[in-house]
Amino acid sequence: MARLSGLLFTFFLLNAAFCLAETPDRSSIQVDWLRMELRVSGYSTVAGESGNMIDWQLQAARKAEENLLRNFVDSMKHLQVDAYRSAHDVLLDDLERNRQIYSYCNATRAGTIRYGEYDVTITKVFPFFGENGFVPILFKAGKDTGNFKSYDRYVFTTAFSGVVIDARGLARQPAISPRIFDEDHNLVYSADLVDSERFLQWGAVQYTTDPQFVEYVERVGANPFRIVAIEDDRLIATDIAIFTELAQVLLAHRDTRRRLEEGRVIVILDEDALR
Repeated sequence: MARLSGLLFTFFLLNAAFCLAETPDRSSIQVDWLRMELRVSGYSTVAGESGNMIDWQLQAARKAEENLLRNFVDSMKHLQVDAYRSAHDVLLDDLERNRQIYSYCNATRAGTIRYGEYDVTITKVFPFFGENGFVPILFKAGKDTGNFKSYDRYVFTTAFSGVVIDARGLARQPAISPRIFDEDHNLVYSADLVDSERFLQWGAVQYTTDPQFVEYVERVGANPFRIVAIEDDRLIATDIAIFTELAQVLLAHRDTRRRLEEGRVIVILDEDALR
């Protein structure tokens, strides 16, 4: 049965254009990087020549569920996991993940069901993280927990409660697992360095457009290290570069590294990137 579910979901992935449900509507898919959730709607018209309106609406609701699954599959193309892969890429490579994400979508209760005279719309909200989050199905963090780069030069610094990186104006894009590099392309931070339980709770970074990050102060604490990102043409759009000197300051203190292991990182992006 599990293998059948996985094969069925793979069928949806590879043959989306031939599903019975209506053509996916991009407006039915909202990837919200601020709330870290995916909102997907399914739609179907109410039509029938015999029977009654209730029967017709129930038939339309079933078709709307099919359409929602279709749109959920389509949404995976718009969710970037890391520098090289979308969620759709991950699912195509792993049948077991297909089965899990298919079951996850079916098990998630509808947030709203709207019955109109001529149509039915069903909407589900899928959180990235937390108890009901789906991202851990797609990506496993903590492969190298706490193994931050050690710089040769000693730098005196105090402990920071987190880090806030302002990457506006650099055409950066959000991802589940972004990477931060120094000027020499040494890895400073990534989801692989984050404790797996913390990643399950809230991910590797919190994105925002607010330079004061008012809604997320608790995540980085009262004394975060504020850094302005720099331009680096070598990096893919989901990755970020900072000055090497600042990376040394950031990683010099053991307590700060521990905060990074907890995912206490905020990245400020342009509004266009988070729409």
